[in-house]
Amino acid sequence: MKKEIIAVLWVTIVCSPCILIFCEGGYSLLSFIGIDNGPYLVNLIGIIYSLFLLKYSRLLIPDWVRNTVDYLVREDRKSNLD
Repeated sequence: MKKEIIAVLWVTIVCSPCILIFCEGGYSLLSFIGIDNGPYLVNLIGIIYSLFLLKYSRLLIPDWVRNTVDYLVREDRKSNLD
């Protein structure tokens, strides 16, 4: 049980910066040409972090965490199908 809680917290903490894609804040990156409703720096950082996470997920998320979360998701799906 303790291992499952740590695995879920690990994935939550590692993947939470991906939420930055949906945030708005600061000045628009295109404000220097008069477009105030464009992409924001926070969005750009979120996209870059998401790409880094996709490319190097093996470095940030160990195998035991992936296996534990995978088991939890599949177990939940199996119980919903019944």
